[in-house]
Amino acid sequence: MLAEHPGLFDPNHYYNLAGNLADGRGFVIDYIWQYHQRPADVTHPIDYWMPLAAVWPALSMRLLGVGLLPALLPNILFSTALVALIGLIARVAGLTRRAILIAMALILFLPDFVPGAVRTDTTVSYALFCGLALLFLYRGMHDRPWLLLLRDALWPLYDGRESDARLPLPGRTSGSRFFGFGKA
Repeated sequence: MLAEHPGLFDPNHYYNLAGNLADGRGFVIDYIWQYHQRPADVTHPIDYWMPLAAVWPALSMRLLGVGLLPALLPNILFSTALVALIGLIARVAGLTRRAILIAMALILFLPDFVPGAVRTDTTVSYALFCGLALLFLYRGMHDRPWLLLLRDALWPLYDGRESDARLPLPGRTSGSRFFGFGKA
């Protein structure tokens, strides 16, 4: 028997929200998710949790139909891209070919990586977009300043995903500062 839901708690919340988005209902949920603010009704606009994690599965569900496999497809693809990103970061760091392959293999043993790849959750996409942003920051500061602008452009893709996404915030406006756009 195939599973119909991606799990409990956060993955189920993102799956439900993605289904509502795919059905054209918008960022609404049909249950009380938290009690920080009293909603006017049980069905209400999302008002607490990071909604961006539901956008990727919603896009996939819109194209392939509402269901668990279409909802999981983005995180499966993001997981594959994350392994490749780890290899690229290791290469940029100047590691040997063997060390690059070891780094890519070791990510598979992170406790939340494999389960995160098959859940509608924030872990894998946050790691992917934040990792890309940090790679662009590093390369931009060393030899490719134009990558600082790409780093700035990636910020919304991980800031709206995790409550601790402000961690790499000090570099967020690095491109703007480097190129003299706006106030630092």
